[in-house]
Amino acid sequence: MPTMKTLTCENCGNEFEVLAKRKTARFCTKGCSISFRQKIHDPDFMSINDELHFYLLGLILTDGCISKQENKEERMTLRLSDKQIVEELHPLMSPDRKLYANKPYKEEHNVSYAIVSTNKEAIATLKGYGIEHGKTYSVEYPKIAKEHTHHFIRGLFDGDGSIFTNVVKQKKADGSILHRPYKHISFTTASINFAEGLKSELESFGYHPKITEDVRGGKFYVKLYRQKEIQSFGEWIYADSHYYLNRKKQSFVMI
Repeated sequence: MPTMKTLTCENCGNEFEVLAKRKTARFCTKGCSISFRQKIHDPDFMSINDELHFYLLGLILTDGCISKQENKEERMTLRLSDKQIVEELHPLMSPDRKLYANKPYKEEHNVSYAIVSTNKEAIATLKGYGIEHGKTYSVEYPKIAKEHTHHFIRGLFDGDGSIFTNVVKQKKADGSILHRPYKHISFTTASINFAEGLKSELESFGYHPKITEDVRGGKFYVKLYRQKEIQSFGEWIYADSHYYLNRKKQSFVMI
């Protein structure tokens, strides 16, 4: 009686037996071998390096989602309108898939791009941070080691963050009006729990954020107003960074 060994099929996951002396056997049938070759195998983009891991976590938390259609596997979709960062991330996240471009319904809107991945390990990692189906209103601020927080915050900022310039009018002693410009940083979220978590995290790094609510309801803003903190915030989130939106980084360079 020949000696057999039990292996697991890389395509269907079922166990099968082969002769123990066989060095390689990856599939239980020829059909599984063909099916595996025809599938798209997305890489585990959350395991490439720590910086990309936490930057993508912030970006997907704001501009991405996890979904599942009936009888189909889960998928992660990241939608972005900035082609520069899309072209950098697409080869890392789903190099074998086409890059989907969605034309806007209105001319004044930008084209959006969708990066799609079905990598189970990456999706499991994202779900471990609380990114689930329908996360918009319920997502919590995740626990992240301090040394990686600036990469995560940069991902959030590239997703749902902005830097604005406002003007304050001041009346001088001679009656003339002085227009004094000032900047502020704002993060947008639909989850009050996430807003409070982000506020607490920024406070732990010495910042003084405030939470405001949209008068129309449904949105919360975490804002930084102190002018000395605006520049230091930019220096902090872009320290030792390789992944970011150029146009948003430039808004800090111009301060």
